[in-house]
Amino acid sequence: MRTRNSYFPNNSSVTILRRRNKRLTPNVVEPDLRTIVEMADNHTMEELLQAPMEGDVPNDVIMLMMFSYSLEGNARVWYGREPPNSILTWEDLVNKFMNQFLPPSKTTHLKNEISRFSQRFEETFGEAWE
Repeated sequence: MRTRNSYFPNNSSVTILRRRNKRLTPNVVEPDLRTIVEMADNHTMEELLQAPMEGDVPNDVIMLMMFSYSLEGNARVWYGREPPNSILTWEDLVNKFMNQFLPPSKTTHLKNEISRFSQRFEETFGEAWE
């Protein structure tokens, strides 16, 4: 059996290149560097939606495209789970969103609670609301 040294004697001009075993570091994004920038307020979103566009793109299409950027938490999860092509118009989106997060039963309950609200003269608003 021959060893590496027997193939390349010490006086040989052949250089054996060794590959380094570099430890690969994973690509970790710093927690401070986020790609999602939160909107300052709804006015900012409104400005984005009013931006001039090339061609004749209806506002509904732009609003549908931008809607997902306004969502957080459960709303973002809900929107992500909607089947593809299940929301085709802005009205579809509004109806589905409202039925999911503010269903008619809850709306009716809140309207009744507001209409039955009463406050005595000596009560503060907070005390009366409880």
